[in-house]
Amino acid sequence: MCAYALLRSEQFTESIQYHQQALDLNLDNAGNWHNLALAQECLGNYEDEIASYDLALTLKPDDPQTLTHLGNVLRHGGRFQEAMAARDRALELKPNYTDALYTKAVIFALQGDTNQALVNLREYVLGRDLHPHS
Repeated sequence: MCAYALLRSEQFTESIQYHQQALDLNLDNAGNWHNLALAQECLGNYEDEIASYDLALTLKPDDPQTLTHLGNVLRHGGRFQEAMAARDRALELKPNYTDALYTKAVIFALQGDTNQALVNLREYVLGRDLHPHS
């Protein structure tokens, strides 16, 4: 069973092992670093997850999905400025990226800025209607 299939079937420890084996063969695969980070998140290994996203972004710095996922873990850790910077960069690369718009709204709400949260939530809802697959 491949590493990503293990991740999808919620066999997170096994998925981490397979991703690490794949990375032993090729450290330059941003997708494997990204998927390793996803498995690490599921096990609560947040510092390892951040490190894996950072390595993925070193290899592929213009990936809005990885930037958005990094922003999520930073947000969960209360690192709102860093999370917002990751989200802003994702939106520079893909302006209608609804995942980034939604989580940006969440960050504003957590910081108590309900006006900006509502602005971003509105953009998210409009983006979902205009770009259902973004």
